[in-house]
Amino acid sequence: MNSNHVHAGTVLAVCLLLCGCGSSEPELSRLAVSGQVTAGADKAINGAISFLPEGGNTGPAVTTSISKGAYHFDATNGPIAGKYKVVIVPGAESKGGRKLPAAGAPAPDKSTGTPTLSSGGQPLSATVSAEDTSFDFDLK
Repeated sequence: MNSNHVHAGTVLAVCLLLCGCGSSEPELSRLAVSGQVTAGADKAINGAISFLPEGGNTGPAVTTSISKGAYHFDATNGPIAGKYKVVIVPGAESKGGRKLPAAGAPAPDKSTGTPTLSSGGQPLSATVSAEDTSFDFDLK
């Protein structure tokens, strides 16, 4: 086998890898997602929000900052369509000086003392789609 055949074979192999061998699987398209994070009437929350894939979603986990209650992912760093567990880690204190719980992580329930998830004992979640890209969360 001469070097031209080896070179042509290598180029063909690289092209097939880059083209996906004609695969019909759709490319993972990230979506711009945004929303508000509040704690009752207090909207001045700072911190971070993460969307963690669940329920068969194989997309990437994504995290962005929350500033003055608002968060925003753009089409370069946002999640792909699918189901997500949402974890919110507020800054140390809210505007009113009260300590905020970390949503999506175990926090003690004041009435029973047992661990609960996020706001009101319910886990935070979001199902992202091209039609549904705005999600607001209240940590009261």
